[in-house]
Amino acid sequence: MISLFHHCRQLGFKGVTQQTCYRGLQCLMTLDLTRVVLLRGAAVCLPREIDSRYRFQQLTAGELRTLSENPQNHLAGARIERLEEGRHLCYAALCGTQLASYAWFALEGIDAESHRGRQKNTGVAISYPSTMAFMYHGFTLPEHRGQGLYGWVNGMALAALARHGIDTLLSTMDWTNLAAWQSCRRLGFVDLGLLWRWGWANWMHTHAPRQVKVLGVQFGHPSFAMPDASHGTNLGISTCE
Repeated sequence: MISLFHHCRQLGFKGVTQQTCYRGLQCLMTLDLTRVVLLRGAAVCLPREIDSRYRFQQLTAGELRTLSENPQNHLAGARIERLEEGRHLCYAALCGTQLASYAWFALEGIDAESHRGRQKNTGVAISYPSTMAFMYHGFTLPEHRGQGLYGWVNGMALAALARHGIDTLLSTMDWTNLAAWQSCRRLGFVDLGLLWRWGWANWMHTHAPRQVKVLGVQFGHPSFAMPDASHGTNLGISTCE
């Protein structure tokens, strides 16, 4: 299947054709294809100007609980207790007292439940060196889009994370989300390749890009069960170009 997909790309079947093929395969099997991206601190390209209405802030668990009471902030179901454990951080752009944009950052690995597609069994845990953090659940409220806040929050967060010895951000996004990829690329993210998660029912397999392996990043997932947040296993994993 993966060879067929790459062959289609080499033949020039791009854009809508590739996405149609991808969506069609998703109707036949469990399939999730994500782009793995990386940002090093030295490569950050922050927006030249951000409207003075906005300010950057690290959010506390108490502040997030208050903000989660507003359904427009899309924080329902957020595992806020993670901030109290100290392994996850949340940075945001605020407009006055209103939430405008935010992103979560995992410092010691990310569990499969927090890193998955629309179907639960597409989740895959990730472990990585202590100099990296994983960015996930980034969101900008609709009325604040077009202001460069997504890139600003990530760039400012990476600068703040330097005090933890972190100089690199790792993230993933759905392969078809070109708008998110363009935003990341403008900030300085580089594309490391595609992460494949595919199978049927409870049998799932993972193909990880080779470029990620040399960085010390590992993708792990038991073949027959969803791991809990403490598991970083590397079962059923292979690498591909």
